[in-house]
Amino acid sequence: MRYVVAKNKTVTNAGISDSGHRTKKGFIIINEKEVMNSDFLEGDFEARVQILGGTTYTNVEINNIINEGGWNYGL
Repeated sequence: MRYVVAKNKTVTNAGISDSGHRTKKGFIIINEKEVMNSDFLEGDFEARVQILGGTTYTNVEINNIINEGGWNYGL
């Protein structure tokens, strides 16, 4: 599974709710499935991440980022 960290506003504009996601200072973590299931995005995974202006991380990498602290769950 891959994860994406992108600006919260960009992600919500792509039809992905911030509810139940980890957020920090205007950024949000979403998973690969959410990126691929968005009706507002087109192309393969990499193209969709580029549209979101996000950065891709592996499971281990995203866990390290979360463990740095400051990530809170959205409402």
